[in-house]
Amino acid sequence: MYKINFHHIKNIIILAIPIIISNLSRVFMELADMSMIAAAKDGSNALAAIGFSGMLLWILFGMGISLRTSTQTVTSRRYGEENFNRCGQALQHGHMIAFFAGIPATLFMYIYTPSILESLVSQSEISQLAIDYAMFVVPSIYFIYGSFAFQGFYNGIKMTKIHMTVMVTANLLNVYLNAGLIYGSNNVINFLDKFNLGFLSFLWQILDFPEMYVEGAGLATMIASIAMFFMYAAFLFMPQIKNQFQCFTLQINQTILKRHIILTYPLSIQELFSSIGFFIFFKIVEMGGTINLAATNVVFRIAHASFMPGVGIGQAASTLIGNYLGEKKIDKAKEIIIQSSYIVLFSMGTMGALFIAFPHSIMSVFQVPSELYPLGVPALQFVGLLQFFDAFGIMMFFALTASGDVKFPGIADVVSIWLVFLPLAYLTGIKWNMPFWGPWFSFGLHIIVFAVVATWRISTNKWTKITV
Repeated sequence: MYKINFHHIKNIIILAIPIIISNLSRVFMELADMSMIAAAKDGSNALAAIGFSGMLLWILFGMGISLRTSTQTVTSRRYGEENFNRCGQALQHGHMIAFFAGIPATLFMYIYTPSILESLVSQSEISQLAIDYAMFVVPSIYFIYGSFAFQGFYNGIKMTKIHMTVMVTANLLNVYLNAGLIYGSNNVINFLDKFNLGFLSFLWQILDFPEMYVEGAGLATMIASIAMFFMYAAFLFMPQIKNQFQCFTLQINQTILKRHIILTYPLSIQELFSSIGFFIFFKIVEMGGTINLAATNVVFRIAHASFMPGVGIGQAASTLIGNYLGEKKIDKAKEIIIQSSYIVLFSMGTMGALFIAFPHSIMSVFQVPSELYPLGVPALQFVGLLQFFDAFGIMMFFALTASGDVKFPGIADVVSIWLVFLPLAYLTGIKWNMPFWGPWFSFGLHIIVFAVVATWRISTNKWTKITV
């Protein structure tokens, strides 16, 4: 039995708290989107549409997450070696990858998103709303990729407070823009008055804005995403960053860039196939009706709040693991994994217990339409149970990627999704006529399988021998 090491836990938490706050701010922004849309006209159809288009866009955004992970892996390893200018080099390489991947992705999605959604969404009342939302978000894809590269850099050099400051500011901007753009300048005052925030409506009284509904939510997300990119860039001019890490001195190196790409592409492939898999999951659920899809979207968005503390701790632990591996201190890297697992299990377990005990209260906070409660409440409780397994899956994934062992978790995740999760979801949801719970139970099995396999991989110690 491993003992709790309070020194390591303190270091992990100090790094993790800003990341957790930034991640939670993103979740609460999504929940604010959901609440504002739910309170508008035709709330259930709009929620289903945004959920479906959001899953399509996440196929591209998820690939950007791999860039954050690879940039953080390289940066933290160089930081541990005290090779500080190479940290700036990692950022430059990350932005090169973001540019050459993000621009084509933006153009592709701008051209083909309408036809993709029209062909995949079987219900016409949802498809046009999904297109309206997605087409406003698509232009921000490149900027989101670039922001992921910035996040990996700032987390890798232990400046997680910058990550927090930018994310919280951008998310608050998004919520404020949502209020005006969704409801229009004539209705935003009434909306804000409900929450005793009428004094915030003064900016919307300068010019008249039409009620844009789901398009307004998409436009707000696009503006906030672009603003986030430039806020991250502004922090590079801080003297302690500009001088120590040489971010503005061109350091492109073909050999090292190739290593960065080798770390990025397996995770990109994983995120691509994982995102497509969950898109298919949403499609299977959607075939059971609008209510099934809307309830699933609501539960997934609320459940993000339970994942984010674990993700934040995992990201913080990744930095420390990378630092210790750079210093050739393998035992300390292992200790970080153990202590981080305790924290993740406690944090996600606590959130899971709240989901199990108070599902009605949690859903009511976000003005979820009453017709979604019969499915949404038990699904939220089911997610609560899964937290105790997902805690290990999340922590072991970040530990493996921090060491440069990116191929194994990627393969394990893709195999579990495409050979276990999706076939079983189709079989139970379509063939066995369990359109809601069949796919959900299949999702739960995937979470358990990945957690077990990733934990086994850590126990083999092969991750300690990888060169980054």
